[in-house]
Amino acid sequence: MFIKRKLYNSLKNWKNNLSSKLLIIDGAIQVGKTILAKEFAKNEFKNYLFLDTEIEYKRLEKLCKNQEFTLEIFSTYLKNSFNVTINNEDLLLIFDNVDSDSTLLVLGLYSRIKSLNLNFKIMALRKMMPLKNTWLKKDYPDVFSLRLNPLDFEEFLMAFKEENLIHLIKESFATLTPLKPNIHSKAMTYFKMFLLIGGMPAAVSTYIKNNDVSACEETKKEILELYKKEISKISYCYKEKVNMIFEQMPELLSSKDKRIVFKNILEGSFSEQFKSPLNWIEKTMLSNECYSTSDISNGLNINSTRTYIKCYLNDTGLLFTEAVNKGLFNNDEISLDNNSLFNLNKSILFENAVAQMLVANNHPLFFYTHYSNIKHRYDIEIEFLLEEKDNDQIKLIPIKVHPSQKNSNLSLSRFIEANKPLIKNSYFVYIGNLIQVNDITCIPPYMLMCI
Repeated sequence: MFIKRKLYNSLKNWKNNLSSKLLIIDGAIQVGKTILAKEFAKNEFKNYLFLDTEIEYKRLEKLCKNQEFTLEIFSTYLKNSFNVTINNEDLLLIFDNVDSDSTLLVLGLYSRIKSLNLNFKIMALRKMMPLKNTWLKKDYPDVFSLRLNPLDFEEFLMAFKEENLIHLIKESFATLTPLKPNIHSKAMTYFKMFLLIGGMPAAVSTYIKNNDVSACEETKKEILELYKKEISKISYCYKEKVNMIFEQMPELLSSKDKRIVFKNILEGSFSEQFKSPLNWIEKTMLSNECYSTSDISNGLNINSTRTYIKCYLNDTGLLFTEAVNKGLFNNDEISLDNNSLFNLNKSILFENAVAQMLVANNHPLFFYTHYSNIKHRYDIEIEFLLEEKDNDQIKLIPIKVHPSQKNSNLSLSRFIEANKPLIKNSYFVYIGNLIQVNDITCIPPYMLMCI
């Protein structure tokens, strides 16, 4: 089953306007890169060829290092390996399973193939970005990069053919008009399903086929095993620490402030010891990392710290499965008929889904806390802080997340009062319908697709 992806339009734009460039699609394992590429190749090209870089690595490396790279040599390789004869027709060459090590190999092959003046379009599907800055976009201007994430909530609704509901949600957000109660209830039911099923295409397809949430649990367990298998391949000395972070992610997110406390992962450890493991997890896109920012007046990234980090799993459905496996809650507690789902372990799934949806809209993640020396406690906690250009100025968008019917936004109000000139919009995400309260727009989680 092919599930429509919003990135498809970006692929068409590349083919029509930027196809002289190498297209690299980044995305974690099982987010649907190969399925999307095949559908795109089938619909938009006369011919296409997949090259698995894991299987073909040695032969491709030998080919790339050949000082006398000619059309004849390349033709012989394709003929012997794939029984493909080169002609100068409309052809898409796809390098699959590209990782950190094989990125430079693919770049080298792209340069060699381009020198032959063939009418090829070349795409690379990368499951892991380079761990080090061994290449930069300015060094390779002929590279065009896109990222494919798990299905966001809009794509989730598209899989269920709910385009009309998407239209109503977007219209409601644009006009700041709450949805009718029955439509809001329908959207929230889908959002609950999104928390349990997640956005992995295989899991969504399994649910649609069986119409049963429990039916896709085995599919998600298989995906999690693939992730753990990928971790087991790490040849670096920090493999154990990567495994510790990944295995403990549900517990970390169920803690009070949800950030990583390194000494709790490994007794006596500190942030610097986990720098490389966290980098590996980030580059494989298995997680969505959210960094603490202190001075918000000069750009969030400049003043962010890698010492205080929240680490959300890349897919909320996978987080649900891991949490059940670890006994944080069980399937008996789950019901789509009431709001019990939002009372589980301090909103572990709810907040993870918010992170997933924001990342899908290309927002880097930051959070903000303020400690009051007078009160001797944190008096402001903002789960997500975004920035957006507004008339050549960088403005902030604070997002407070509180999965209950009550819109208790005291912390957000304090943040607005202290930083009003810097703020564009403020949102309080809860399970109620859209409502405007002074400077704060209270929205249900499904409207995050519009931010």
